[in-house]
Amino acid sequence: MAARPARHIRREEALVPASTASEVVVGHDGSRPSEAGLSWAIAEARLRRLPLVVCHAWQWPYPGHASTPSVEAAAREAARRVLDAAVARVSRIAGVPAVLGRFVEGSPAAALVMMSSSATLIVLGARGGGGFDDLRVGSAAVQVPAHASCPVVVVKDSVAVPVVPFRVVVGVDGSPASEAALAFAFEEAAIRHGELQIVCSWWDAGAAQGTPAIPFTQVDGLEQVAAARFQRTVAPWLERYPHVEASTAFVMEPPREALREASVGASLLVVGNRGIGTASATLLGAVSRTTLHDAPCPVAIVHATRDIPHG
Repeated sequence: MAARPARHIRREEALVPASTASEVVVGHDGSRPSEAGLSWAIAEARLRRLPLVVCHAWQWPYPGHASTPSVEAAAREAARRVLDAAVARVSRIAGVPAVLGRFVEGSPAAALVMMSSSATLIVLGARGGGGFDDLRVGSAAVQVPAHASCPVVVVKDSVAVPVVPFRVVVGVDGSPASEAALAFAFEEAAIRHGELQIVCSWWDAGAAQGTPAIPFTQVDGLEQVAAARFQRTVAPWLERYPHVEASTAFVMEPPREALREASVGASLLVVGNRGIGTASATLLGAVSRTTLHDAPCPVAIVHATRDIPHG
């Protein structure tokens, strides 16, 4: 029984050396949302021509210890069988360069965050097999995007099959994280041969009822400056990806509402982990958290630390 995890590790070391590891990692526990995440991850691995690592993180799900060691061993073995079945099933799908299984004992969020250091992309379902029925987003789907070292796509089971044509929406606000999100969004639209909508939400808080305007400012002038900066930010990416059908939208409404409206009917919504004006200690900003819960499509969260090509 103890030899199975070692078998998975040996396979990974043989195919993806630690020094050059680059892979798509998906969290999977057999639940419906994790099956949706697995389908998404398969497509990413095929398009990016990368190995797919299926990770099953297991921990004793009840307070206290198991009544006997054999009970805990049986539960662990059942979890391993779920992983083995998923790996065997994906291995039969053409186009995935390699399919690897990794069984980890511990928190799913901690396991995926650890694996993100050698991954190109992490994919997971919006929730796992635990929690109550009405739970839309589980703890791992919040913790992993907040701490991961690579982009993270969170998929809900209601949107397992992307719409056609593939349409990506990305939110841009001039922050370093939003520029990283813009890079990822163009990349995703390119490999999917899809469309891209780039949204910048400019909201004048002083225009809200009961909120005083900022003294000695001309709102129209500020709006024009912001719109011009938005277009200058987008312009190099349009040149870098001339074959991507991209459009821009500079909208006058709060970013949460603007992104939720733009993502209706979209295949993927991409945002940075935190926007402009958010404290540096904040790992996941308010807009990013809201999109994870409310967006009607899968959501990609990208950190500012992602390498961005220049020139």
